[in-house]
Amino acid sequence: MKACIVLLLVSISIVSKAQQPPVKPQLSKMEWLVGSWKGISNNVPFFEGWRKLNDSTMVNFGIEVKGKDTIVKAADQLAIRGQDFFLGKLPNFWLGARLTDNQIVLRNDSLRFSNRIIWLHTKEDHWFTILEHPVRTVYYDLTRVAAFDPHVDKAFEKYRSSLK
Repeated sequence: MKACIVLLLVSISIVSKAQQPPVKPQLSKMEWLVGSWKGISNNVPFFEGWRKLNDSTMVNFGIEVKGKDTIVKAADQLAIRGQDFFLGKLPNFWLGARLTDNQIVLRNDSLRFSNRIIWLHTKEDHWFTILEHPVRTVYYDLTRVAAFDPHVDKAFEKYRSSLK
């Protein structure tokens, strides 16, 4: 009898969850990206920064260091539109597949590169990136570097004023 009651409760729970409308993605779950980051690719450092543009959009900046110069350029946007979230713009964009407090998963099976992007944020403030390509998988471990924040802030203000 107990087994029947448990089975009935589980069935009701599954049906009620299936009937709930989709939950709108929350930008607050992506805000751990805000800041400047350093990764290593082929033994060469790379840098990027993220800033929150508004309640539905985060902006990504590529950071290039040439000698004593630091060049910061807007690269992509991570945006929420309706019930979806995505990275990039047509034709090269990734649609959100999963969003939690420490994980962002993006997909685009039609691209020849990075069909799936997985971003994981750790308690130690590392950002693990997994890029699943059709023929291989690439892994990055990024760490926060506050030294680039003033450069990204300046580029962000310039970017934001260009939208007005």
